[in-house]
Amino acid sequence: MTPIEVGKTTVFIRTNITRVETEEFSGWEYDEEQVPVTDFIARLQNEKDVLQEEVYVLQEVTFDAVTESESTKAELLVLQELVFDLIVSQEGTV
Repeated sequence: MTPIEVGKTTVFIRTNITRVETEEFSGWEYDEEQVPVTDFIARLQNEKDVLQEEVYVLQEVTFDAVTESESTKAELLVLQELVFDLIVSQEGTV
């Protein structure tokens, strides 16, 4: 059983697909939506646009996180150097 079947003018979209085996019936049960091909193409285009926007957002978030991480690394290195300098300067006073 295929969840999407494309006909000449109609696309059949099947969800909740389950195999049924009883004494009275052997086959598939499912919910089915019938959509004109043109509407289905428009739906796919819309989903593509939404996914593309989500990709852009994720790229921005990832870039910001990497940039922040690099900034944090630099700050930690400076802090590490300050602590090291402080330890070295304290060695002479002990």
